Amino acid sequence: MKRIVDGTVVELSPAEEKAYHAQMTDRLPRAEAAAKKLLNGRIDRECKRRIRTGFTFQGHTYEANDHSLARISQAAQWADSAISHQGKLEGDYRWHDGAEDYFWIDADNNRVGMDAPTVVALGRAAAAHVNLCVVKARDLKDLEEGPANYQNKVHWT
Repeated sequence: MKRIVDGTVVELSPAEEKAYHAQMTDRLPRAEAAAKKLLNGRIDRECKRRIRTGFTFQGHTYEANDHSLARISQAAQWADSAISHQGKLEGDYRWHDGAEDYFWIDADNNRVGMDAPTVVALGRAAAAHVNLCVVKARDLKDLEEGPANYQNKVHWT
């Protein structure tokens, strides 16, 4: 094996060649680990992006940013409590004891009337959307070699 030293090509001794290969072999796992960490960070960002794109429930698209997910979760808990403690039923759009029918605003700013069971189902749909994205991201990260096309829809459905 040859190497350039001070601008001159020199032949490495067997011991020097062995030391060089050991040094390069030691660097490879660190480089692979760094590349994997970088890819995992990109997969995490893609997961968050996909969560934020929203989800479809009963023909409507709903936002799924952090604030929207928190509001949906609170509403679902409130609706579940109305069902279990007050006996609110399907078709009762005033389950919240308000003067007007309860509604949720979809991503297109349409008011979508919802009874308590529908609000609970909306909460479940939001949780399922987040869970699917997180599980798919974990699956991608668990691959020995993460795909270069990790953003492709085929990996997330």
